Amino acid sequence: MRSMSPRISALVIFVLTSCGPTTFVDFCKRSAIASCKTLFRCAGSQAMQLYANQAACESDLISKAKCAEFESVECPLDSGKASKCLADVEAADCSSTGQPASCRELMCINPTGGPSCKKSSNSASGGTSGTTCTLTKSECSDGATYSVSFANGTVSCDKSGTIEKTFEDSGFCDKSSSDKQAAFKSQCGWAFP
Repeated sequence: MRSMSPRISALVIFVLTSCGPTTFVDFCKRSAIASCKTLFRCAGSQAMQLYANQAACESDLISKAKCAEFESVECPLDSGKASKCLADVEAADCSSTGQPASCRELMCINPTGGPSCKKSSNSASGGTSGTTCTLTKSECSDGATYSVSFANGTVSCDKSGTIEKTFEDSGFCDKSSSDKQAAFKSQCGWAFP
């Protein structure tokens, strides 16, 4: 049997790693498939007690993960990182528990070029000094934390503890969550997916 030339091998590796999922719904489905492959590889007899075959496992996990619900979620993925995560799930040691580190690093790519953030929170309080509210985006891909806060009649755009801009909007805390979210871009100049 002839072995592949280094050039052909490099092309095969490139094609395999660049064809990863680019949408979250596709990643969700492929993640279920990778998990079932690992389940049947590591615990075949127990897996057969739960599922008739690997395809039944895949169908069940895709349904339980509610992958179809992600059709409307705009979350483009880095196909190389998604492929690495899925490969690590399939190659997981049978005694390991939890998610591979490569999967924890997977985040949506922001088509605007701004950072992607894993967490968003909204807090408000009232008191003798007046109403305050803060909308925060944290665990962002650039390492920063972003917040838009209202206090004492002024709204502040804060990036990791540094106020970059302020503006007047006495009704900021009464706005809808989507209008407050819009302030990140319209008032502060930050674009998020």
